[in-house]
Amino acid sequence: MHSLLFAFLSLIGMAAVVMLAAKLMDDRALRRVWDSLAAASDGERFTESMVRDLPDPARRYLLHAIQPGTRLAASVQLSMEGTFRLRADKPWMEMRAEQIIAVPHGFVWTARIGRGLMQLTASDHLVGGEGLLQARLWGVLPALKSSGENCSRSQIGRLAVESLMLPSSLLPSRGVHWEAPDDVTAIARFRIEEETVELRITVAPDGRPLSVTLPRWGTKTEDGSWGYEIFGGILTAESSFAGYRIPTALRAGWHFGTDRYFEFFTATIHSAEFK
Repeated sequence: MHSLLFAFLSLIGMAAVVMLAAKLMDDRALRRVWDSLAAASDGERFTESMVRDLPDPARRYLLHAIQPGTRLAASVQLSMEGTFRLRADKPWMEMRAEQIIAVPHGFVWTARIGRGLMQLTASDHLVGGEGLLQARLWGVLPALKSSGENCSRSQIGRLAVESLMLPSSLLPSRGVHWEAPDDVTAIARFRIEEETVELRITVAPDGRPLSVTLPRWGTKTEDGSWGYEIFGGILTAESSFAGYRIPTALRAGWHFGTDRYFEFFTATIHSAEFK
């Protein structure tokens, strides 16, 4: 009996060591990805002439988001807290996260979600066209991992939405084409890897972005297969950081603007460091 117990405990110990080693390897890999996105600005500064020829809603938005004379950032690092849920019938869980965004190159998001027995550490990233989503229970036990072409395409949609956190990435000089079907809507089209994304922003008279939507690849279709569905968010507050004005309170989900809307993410941005 003692030998069986010892063997059982030894197996548990070996499994724990293997899982901890895997976690450390993943953490180092994620750090390398983060560092690769932390590029510095080339020193160019924003001027009103850069948006002079844009449709009025797009020009209002960019002049509101970037103060003239501001250095055009290549990336932004964010600190946030909020709530998250997996499904509409699941409870909301507390979330604290750090993120780096470098449009169009990629992003990294790392978070602690929940507490106690249901505490997860999660990471979400896209770099070089490759997306990865993973989560660990208590920071060690593998709970979720998604990668491959479908995951990468979905991550491209996320990066496109979050370009609002890096307004310099939405300038015409960065390859963004702007249209305006009416006085309150600005549509930005640009490429991330092999995807052409279409970002639709509702713009207030003073230039504030009020909401953002786009067709995003995911499994929120009626039959659960992969396909494009409308993803979007409501932007309820904003703050200024080093010459940029960005949304700092938001709610987001799938099927935005329909009776099927599933809101699963809320966040308040506490800090933003532009580079």
